[in-house]
Amino acid sequence: METRERMLGYIEAYFRERGYSPSLREIGDACEIGPISVVDYHVKRLIADGRITQAPLIARSIRVVATADVA
Repeated sequence: METRERMLGYIEAYFRERGYSPSLREIGDACEIGPISVVDYHVKRLIADGRITQAPLIARSIRVVATADVA
């Protein structure tokens, strides 16, 4: 599975279980990504692709954007 897809799945599951988003470190650990800068890069790409949102300067504010199922 692609790194960003794994990240999306983890973020969504984490939020469902706890009611708040995982930290970048937690995302990196769960997806086996070492440097936080790499996690941050992928998070920024997911934001640019419209797959997630993140409030600036607010910790644990990552949210997966809901998408309509396309048949």
